[in-house]
Amino acid sequence: MSDPSSFCQNAAANFVGNLFSGIFTLISKPIILVIKCDNNVDYLKNKVAELKDERETVENYAKAVERRGEHIAQKVGNWLTRANNCIEAAEKLVADAAEKLVADAEGNAKKKCFFGLRLNPKSRYQLSKNAEENSKTIDKLNAAGNLVGNLFSGIFTLISKPVILVIKCDNNVDYLKNKVAELKDKRETAKKYAETVERRGEEIMPELRNWLTRANNCIEAAEKLVPDAAEKLVADAEGNAKKKCFFGLCLNPKSRYQLSKKAKENSEVIVDLVNKAREFDLPLSQIPALQKQVAAPVKGFEGFSSREDVLERIMRALQSQSSIIIGVHGMPGMGKTMLAKEIKRKAEQDKLFDVVVMALVSRNADLRNVQVEIARGLDLDLLPYGTRAEDAAECIRGRLKKMKKVLIILDDIWRPGIDLEELGIPLRNEPKTIEGSSSREEYAECNILLTSRDSNVLSDLMGSQQNFPLHHLKDEEAWELLKSIVGDRAESDDIHSAAIEIVRGCGGLPLAITTMAMALKNKQPYEWMDAVRILKRPSSENFDGISANVYSAIEVSYFHLESEKLKKTFLLCCLMGHKFFLRDLLKYGVGLGLFANTIEEARNEVLTLISKLRAASLLIDDSDNNRFDMHDLIHDVAVSITSRDRQGLLLTGDHVPKEWSDMETRKDFKWICLRHSNVDGLPEELESLHLTLFRLDNKNPSLQIPANFFKEMPRLKVLDLTGMHMSSLPSSICLLQNLHTLCLDQSVLGDIRTIGELKNLEILSLGWSEFEELPGEIGQLTRLKLLDLSVCAKLKIIPPCVLASMSILEELYLGNSFDGWEVEENENQRNASLAELKHLKKLTNLEVCIPDIQMIPKDLFFENLKKFKIFIGQD
Repeated sequence: MSDPSSFCQNAAANFVGNLFSGIFTLISKPIILVIKCDNNVDYLKNKVAELKDERETVENYAKAVERRGEHIAQKVGNWLTRANNCIEAAEKLVADAAEKLVADAEGNAKKKCFFGLRLNPKSRYQLSKNAEENSKTIDKLNAAGNLVGNLFSGIFTLISKPVILVIKCDNNVDYLKNKVAELKDKRETAKKYAETVERRGEEIMPELRNWLTRANNCIEAAEKLVPDAAEKLVADAEGNAKKKCFFGLCLNPKSRYQLSKKAKENSEVIVDLVNKAREFDLPLSQIPALQKQVAAPVKGFEGFSSREDVLERIMRALQSQSSIIIGVHGMPGMGKTMLAKEIKRKAEQDKLFDVVVMALVSRNADLRNVQVEIARGLDLDLLPYGTRAEDAAECIRGRLKKMKKVLIILDDIWRPGIDLEELGIPLRNEPKTIEGSSSREEYAECNILLTSRDSNVLSDLMGSQQNFPLHHLKDEEAWELLKSIVGDRAESDDIHSAAIEIVRGCGGLPLAITTMAMALKNKQPYEWMDAVRILKRPSSENFDGISANVYSAIEVSYFHLESEKLKKTFLLCCLMGHKFFLRDLLKYGVGLGLFANTIEEARNEVLTLISKLRAASLLIDDSDNNRFDMHDLIHDVAVSITSRDRQGLLLTGDHVPKEWSDMETRKDFKWICLRHSNVDGLPEELESLHLTLFRLDNKNPSLQIPANFFKEMPRLKVLDLTGMHMSSLPSSICLLQNLHTLCLDQSVLGDIRTIGELKNLEILSLGWSEFEELPGEIGQLTRLKLLDLSVCAKLKIIPPCVLASMSILEELYLGNSFDGWEVEENENQRNASLAELKHLKKLTNLEVCIPDIQMIPKDLFFENLKKFKIFIGQD
């Protein structure tokens, strides 16, 4: 299974993600006002200060007119009255806002509510709206500030607008400079947004494209005007220092008038553009950075001369020509993946390509999973599992053609290979899309790096033009690798001879040496000697391309894990494949009773165990704590250990024999997992008295589960049926009274009311499945701790009181799913209301879609909530 979740967590500001139609949800105008309340109040304060300055200027001119016995023009008096009223109202609003915010902060310091804002959203909305409206009124008054031209009659006569422009030349030029700086900030935000949208393969809205064009032209014109003004002012000051002219101004009034007029006109255009930018709601802090940080040197990649030489030759080949396919091949455990990761890091560091993408293919490659990884690397929206591979390929192809230089790394390719065109990777004969050009001569420069155990797969099936073999480490390199882990102790008399034997036994394979060294580095001498014995012991296992010594080396690492729980977690990881997700491991482990107490405590325990497996080099070390990788060589050995110890039976893809259910040994296994299975049928009954976990990852849409299939599984605790098409659940499922975890993900479901009879269920996962109604019987699951309904796009009905009845629910996932909430609880309601969530006192994780902010209950607080994603607005 794959975790569909892809959202940033614990950051309320991330809800301003209406920038994107994909991973970010459209946020309505009201919620923008709620979030921008503080900014709008601060903006109003600044505008009040500007208006006060303008009022003072007008009042001074008015007094001068009155002193000469003249009457002030009526519209000037009206302006002053409006300005006074507006300033009074705005200052009262600012004072009220400050009082409410302070009172809220003091009185509700420990409360949590919507978006982490302590103030009632409705009150915050009204404050923000009033502040915004007052600011607009002040802008209009400021725009009329040149009314000073109406103040003069009599001795001054009425000073006309041109004269005011002459007087205000310096102010207008300075004001223009400030507005240009403000517009540049807005332009930078808009450019980042546009670039992000394009990286996601989406179209920029025409309004924004036009805005960017106007902003560029306006900035260019303004920046040309400002230096001209400065040059003329300096020349005037130097050439006429001793002269006096109109109002003490030395510059020619006509020239000064022209400068001031142009500065004012440019400023008005800029103000209009800045105001329009606010309509796009493009806050700079909320736009994801386009430039990814360059990763640190890859852990596990050792810079020995034999590796550095291959690395340098590959880097030269990638730079020497465009649209080249390069292959790297070698035995499992030789370091192909680590080399590929180091190539990716160096290519990003040296900025050789616009983007570098890496995806794992592996045995029994799932085309859609590989496409999802490529899309993630391109910042495209994750492709939903319901999307056809052809549509996904077109989306990827369209994105790649918009880029100049791309490097795509496909790791661990097996026979029969994988079709690049089906993935969406443009080949050399495909012209690149160039905006504004009709040229057919330029091509998308898409370089491809492939890794495989078999050089023939690269040359014959994938069409690689250059292949680079990765050989065993030299003896001195192998010894240095062990010493780098164990330290100088490797040279000590008590373990030196054993260390040499282990290095020899590992056959120069970096993975084998690393796992052995990590397992033994703090062990006693007798444990080193015992490891040598195991390494020399012939293995009965027979793997394609894996020597007995390598198998034994990994087995030693497994034996030296510190606890049975850690060993069982490792075997459970291998059951889920080379790549797996934290949420899946959590669902399985909690269901089996492997992890303790609450979901949050179990998650922390899982992460601790994963950290120990990474430290033992049994999982690939990475910074991502939501997804985990296991080297294919270690995975193969782990599967063998699981099968040998009768812990689990793992059958994958085409390797699922038709007679699997008749195997006599099958009855002894505690776990059975059929991954990527295309089995034609299932037995009427599967007698498995010891079975505690059954997983079927189905790829055959016509497969049906017989009614009595689960009749002889009395101890089953975890049931995962992925990719099924079921009009109803098999009747025997209600016999599974010890079932704690039920996963029916990525399935087409009909009548699922039987689930309500599974009273001991703690975890129910229906993510990415197609069904229209969550049955009311689900409300009988009073022991449920986790309910996952993520990306159930067709889910329209959740009956009232179903959610409220799950009083001990800790995690609820409704992201990209149901949003048909009733406004309030009443007798005639057809759907659940958000008010029901108030009954979930133990809720710690929440993902939910809400069409309108006004639907949120005033008193919706979650005392224990730690992580949440709330999507506001319609799709």
